[in-house]
Amino acid sequence: MTISNELQRSNIDVSSMQEPHQCDTSFKPRSVFMLKPALLLLLPALFASHAMASTVEFCPNPKEIQNTLGVLTVKTESGEGEWVGVLRNPKASITAFDSAIFYSYDNAVEGVGRLRACRFASSDNQMVDMHYRPDVAPDISIRLAWAPAWEKKKGAFGSTYFECRHQDLQGCAFKEAK
Repeated sequence: MTISNELQRSNIDVSSMQEPHQCDTSFKPRSVFMLKPALLLLLPALFASHAMASTVEFCPNPKEIQNTLGVLTVKTESGEGEWVGVLRNPKASITAFDSAIFYSYDNAVEGVGRLRACRFASSDNQMVDMHYRPDVAPDISIRLAWAPAWEKKKGAFGSTYFECRHQDLQGCAFKEAK
């Protein structure tokens, strides 16, 4: 005995029933309008979270630094600016990363502050500072992305700063504090 025979015997109208593998694909305009409020709430939230995310920056790779008549430049990771430095001898080249210096506004490594510079050694044994986005005034406030790489030091006149000598340049990472 089949299912439809059993249903007919039970006085159930089978003419309006659909086969199990069929589904209702009819368009319901109201369902689209129900999505509109949800989309209006979700889209701004998605864009806001993207806007708040900062690119992790770090000192430039010496191999990527361009020397144009002694003026050193390289794009930032975000592409929103560049690092700039000046060689005393325009014919010299950058050979190695030396260190990065960070001044915290509240003397805490987890705090917000400013990056003084990333320091590099040149082929003529000079030390060269590369400055992060020097075209922006006042200095851009930053927050260190990996605090363990930065060692607390005492500077002249009792000032406190943090130095990173991590040879993996990504160890001296930071983010703009927006």
